Amino acid sequence: MDGLLVDSEPLWFVVEREVMARLGGQWGEADQQALIGGSLERTVSWLLAKATRPVTASRADVARWLVDGMARLVAERGLAAREVLLPAARLVGGGAGGKGELATAGGRDPSRLADALALAAAEARRRLEGPGGSSSAAAAPRSTEPAGGSGGGAPEPG
Repeated sequence: MDGLLVDSEPLWFVVEREVMARLGGQWGEADQQALIGGSLERTVSWLLAKATRPVTASRADVARWLVDGMARLVAERGLAAREVLLPAARLVGGGAGGKGELATAGGRDPSRLADALALAAAEARRRLEGPGGSSSAAAAPRSTEPAGGSGGGAPEPG
């Protein structure tokens, strides 16, 4: 089972703005809206197309800047994946393992899965948003699917 637990778009917006600044361009709401739910590959293409400085970075460099930026923001907010999943895993009679931003969980009681997912989502939101934070819960996270995947059909910036 896979699904959206937390709206990560506010974090993506911060990181995309940082990366665009490295590339010498401006990043705004219209750019973010065009990429919601899209692939990492598509986001890299969009950023490179908007760059105003001569680009010496590779596509892999730009992708790494994005992923590293997201990892940094998640770590700054104290989101340890195992800590988020453990209460939910216990709810279904199981456990969780992992460290940092990557963990897995499981249990023996699938009848409580919906409650467990809701518990994990609430804990992740609490940790990501921090004091006074907010999240719009409607947007999907960036996918690592190829650009032809679920990224939609918005054109590249011109």
